[in-house]
Amino acid sequence: MIKLNTFKSYNALSNSLINLLVANLELPNSIMLSGGKTPYDVYNKIAKLKPVINKECKLFLSDERYVKATSSENNAYNLSNMLNKLNCFDNFIPVNTGLEPNSAAEDYAKKINAITPIKVGLLGIGQDGHTAGIFSNNDAISSNENSAFITKRPNGMLGISVSNYFIQKIEKIVLLAVSNDKKNILTTLLNNPSAIPAGLILNKHSNVEIWTDVKL
Repeated sequence: MIKLNTFKSYNALSNSLINLLVANLELPNSIMLSGGKTPYDVYNKIAKLKPVINKECKLFLSDERYVKATSSENNAYNLSNMLNKLNCFDNFIPVNTGLEPNSAAEDYAKKINAITPIKVGLLGIGQDGHTAGIFSNNDAISSNENSAFITKRPNGMLGISVSNYFIQKIEKIVLLAVSNDKKNILTTLLNNPSAIPAGLILNKHSNVEIWTDVKL
């Protein structure tokens, strides 16, 4: 079930997301993180707050570009400021892009399968309707029970993404959609979810909240 949560401003949304993440970081509640401008802004603000992270709290990404770990296009690289300032690299499970793609997906699936419980998962949505690294409707509806798999982006870049199967196991999904350029795709998500990957995945989930500052 998808619920719409419209905030009065970006700052209100950002502050609520900080509070949600900090509360879960301090408990043995693992969290799936998303890349993107809004999440990184929030992660850097959390880094300044320096909450004490529970040793049992595991952090991992919804998807990773298949690039070197030192690349500016690598999501984990962009997350490293928070991980460093909070001294929580031991809590973080990265995608090992030093492996060949199939091995990287298998390795990531094995590691995230061992995480429990996963209380919160953050996702974003692109203007094309993708979420995590899932860009095609076929990948979104796949019955494959692997928790992570290889994806291909429209520009040809490979990635490793959690699967629809795995997303369904997360207790709560928060879909972040900030700024008016997401208005059209949010309208599609709410009114015609089967048309886009994000809708095909999230419409099956029992607990999804869209967090947005866009008035629909």
